[in-house]
Amino acid sequence: MFKRLGLRRAEYVPNAPVTAVRSRRNYMIGAGGLMVLALAVGMLSSQFLTRERTGTGRKVPATGDACAQGYVWREATPADRVCVSPETRSQTAEENRAASTRGNPGGGPYGPDTCLQGFVRRDAFDGDRVCVTPESRDRAAKDKRLASSRRAS
Repeated sequence: MFKRLGLRRAEYVPNAPVTAVRSRRNYMIGAGGLMVLALAVGMLSSQFLTRERTGTGRKVPATGDACAQGYVWREATPADRVCVSPETRSQTAEENRAASTRGNPGGGPYGPDTCLQGFVRRDAFDGDRVCVTPESRDRAAKDKRLASSRRAS
């Protein structure tokens, strides 16, 4: 069984440190066993380094891009990690739901991404084609500018 996993019995080495060989029953890991161990550690670490985003069922990083208290991720897309107020996130979700009704169906100067009169592109991230009010676009630009100050320390 140990050969199949790439393990081999440790050899007794006279005057070796106690940590290197404690008894003849210890097993050292060979190259195959090391790969199995690395795979297992990687799978386990992904379980502990992520957590479920409340109410979404999606796994996200547990640390590193957390928002300061009072702020949440905007989530204009699933990968959007700009910290905003909960009200702004709700408004962003509503804008995403209404996106198909705010585009000009016949196109225009910007092709199929042309917004109806009174709406502009939000530009919350590169490639954002959601049409919103000018005030909402300004808010998204401000949120991007302040993003680093709203991260948890």
